[in-house]
Amino acid sequence: ALQFIFRRLGIRMRKFFSLLFWLSFFAAANLALAGLTAAATLYDRLPTLREIADYRPRLPLQIRAGDETLIGEFGEEKRVFTPYNQFPPDLLNAVLATEDAKFFRHPGLDLVGFFRAVLGYLEGRNRGGGSTITMQVAGNFYLNRDRSLLYKAAQILLALKIERQFSKEEILELYMNQIYLGAGAFGFAAAARVYYGKTLAELNTAEIALLAGLPQAPSRYHPGQSPELAKARQKHVLRRMLETRLISEKEHQRLAAAELPPLAARAKRFPVDAEFFAEEVRKIIYEGVDRDGDGIRDFNGFGEDAYQRGFRVHTTLDSRMQAAAVNALRKGLLAHESRRPYPGPEKFLDLKDLTREEILAELRKEKTVGDIPPAAVLDVNKRAALVLAPDGETHEIRGDGLSLVRKHLPGGNGAPALARGAVVRIVEAEAETESGEVKKFIRIVSLPKAEAALVALSPDDGAILAMAGGFDFARGKFNHATQARRQPGSAIKPFIYSAALERGFMPSRILIDAPKHYSKEETGSDEHWEPRNYDRKDDGPIRMRVALNKSKNFATFDLMWAIRNRDRRDPGKFNFDYVMEFLERFGLNRRDHPPYLSLALGPGAATPLEMARGFAPFANGGYLPRPYFIRRVEDYDGNVLTRELDYARRFQAIDPRNAFIMTSMLRSVVREGTGRGALSLGRDDLAGKTGTTNDTRDAWFAGYGGGIVAVAWIGYDDHSIPLGDRETGGRAALPIWREFMAAALKDRPEAEYPQPEGVVAMEIRKSDGKPAREGDQDVMAEYFYEEYLPAAAWDDGDDAAAREELF
Repeated sequence: ALQFIFRRLGIRMRKFFSLLFWLSFFAAANLALAGLTAAATLYDRLPTLREIADYRPRLPLQIRAGDETLIGEFGEEKRVFTPYNQFPPDLLNAVLATEDAKFFRHPGLDLVGFFRAVLGYLEGRNRGGGSTITMQVAGNFYLNRDRSLLYKAAQILLALKIERQFSKEEILELYMNQIYLGAGAFGFAAAARVYYGKTLAELNTAEIALLAGLPQAPSRYHPGQSPELAKARQKHVLRRMLETRLISEKEHQRLAAAELPPLAARAKRFPVDAEFFAEEVRKIIYEGVDRDGDGIRDFNGFGEDAYQRGFRVHTTLDSRMQAAAVNALRKGLLAHESRRPYPGPEKFLDLKDLTREEILAELRKEKTVGDIPPAAVLDVNKRAALVLAPDGETHEIRGDGLSLVRKHLPGGNGAPALARGAVVRIVEAEAETESGEVKKFIRIVSLPKAEAALVALSPDDGAILAMAGGFDFARGKFNHATQARRQPGSAIKPFIYSAALERGFMPSRILIDAPKHYSKEETGSDEHWEPRNYDRKDDGPIRMRVALNKSKNFATFDLMWAIRNRDRRDPGKFNFDYVMEFLERFGLNRRDHPPYLSLALGPGAATPLEMARGFAPFANGGYLPRPYFIRRVEDYDGNVLTRELDYARRFQAIDPRNAFIMTSMLRSVVREGTGRGALSLGRDDLAGKTGTTNDTRDAWFAGYGGGIVAVAWIGYDDHSIPLGDRETGGRAALPIWREFMAAALKDRPEAEYPQPEGVVAMEIRKSDGKPAREGDQDVMAEYFYEEYLPAAAWDDGDDAAAREELF
């Protein structure tokens, strides 16, 4: 047909094909020349290899405890840069088997995969594919993520350029650290922490297989959001691991049939729960710090750079003590909640026609709070409850495990009743049997409504060792240790008694513990006042030491009245200038405390951290330290940027003699007074003071021993809600302090409080505080400033009558 047409047109067939050949040749040559020109132009525009070699990813801010334990991380991108030789071989091989099996054999380009991607583009499917690990490195680091042929060409050229400069191991290291794996995690080390709360070395084969399958589509295969797709992807990786002989057939079958490995709870991202502490450090690094509160920042902060430059902040936190603080706080709050009526189940689930897996799915929608998981009641009668926990375990709860909910069991009068479908909270508890053995059992509890704080520091330099700012950071980010300004109650009395020592009133002084009506002129306020003792008992004449032991209000008012008489700067006017000035020696702001007689009841405001700082001078010989969080800040390369951002040298706040005698009195509080609950620790160096406010809205215990000052506080965020009848500092707060100190002081020697020069010990009569005479029976040793010895001990030439006025 062509021959007939060509003949009719007068065209020779050979000449036509010759012309067609040359036209095709010149077209192909021009196309090749244009392609080479474009490639050369594109190649010149690619990033230089120096840029890649000096690449610094946006690394997050890392907060570390004193033992280098990671306790916090802040930044949009979660990263843990890891050298190539620290990646587990199984993980590397699983990634290569899944993503690029020929990685160590190709020059950076897989031609088969590339032409498959080009064909897909030409067919209109616009689908990626064929990208080697080197090409992914090129794309992840420097190229826009479009799907055009130009992008693909640039990706190939950059990959070839990278392959010429870097070794395969260096390229794989970049990939393993840079690839995005979902949930804000960049790199496999970060993903291991985010998904499983583990280091790379701790990953098992099932977890490795899941992580190795994420690079293709992190959002699509997220195990928490799409478990079915994640399982299918994990099976694909396991099959590739089998084909490359990384696992055996038996192991492949076992892992493919098993459920997905459980994800880490949010609170378990870090080995130690220190979120309140870490947040305080983050604010310092980001915002800076004004140590003196004068509006002048001693450190301006790093701003947004803090979240990108990989700073490592080394803090004062002791990981072991921090774990003990969190445990003690939660245990104390649960104990307080157990003394209140059970409010009933949190909610009810409709379990009708639901399978066990469906019940678990519903249950896992409920949040774990303070490491206390929810549980679904499957069956209940008046003697036992069968509950299902989120981990799939079924527990039959009996006896003591039902003590809180007994009235709500079938047949009880509590409402709402415990029934099938009820969502409750469970914890593992311990109890000692009659034989002395410790038995463990599951107990139903109620999440506490009250809040608490515990803070511990070193009295020598103010280093903060532990800080628990609330029951659960996820439930409320308000840090009660640093932000809750609460009434200190009787915990403020040691500062008043310390002021009295400086005015010459020694522990043997007799105070009158009896009711009294105070006029407006006497109180220094605008109201008449008739206070009372908490225990509603009046002891009459008692020694100053005993008054502090028993936290007697009337006796403390009498002491303040005596200070006023000794410090009568404005005759006829009741003022507390000396006492108020003395409070400032302990770091308390006088503006937060009323300058009235009621000051003895602690109606002012202080945070637990301020109270811990205030008690430090008693423990360290009279020095007031400045609490601090940070020892040093390093950049990504380990260069020290700054040290001790919020720390200044301590200064002498009170006379060492004052600190020694106050410690002696506060040790008496523990041995004989309201702090006797601490005796179970079996130590002789413990000193402290309880604090309880009106209507038990706040309960405190502040104390020290073994080189640690710790303060525990408990109360409701709503100040109008009381803790309950008899919920004093000794009952509600001291157990938290004691539980913490039991762990914190383990293996720490008892502190020594050497008697300083200028302090004299004398025997006195307990009955009236006067010097003991030969033959007296009820006597004790008491401490005095040498210039304020009881009159009977002075030489006859001294003005004994004048000095007697003090006693």
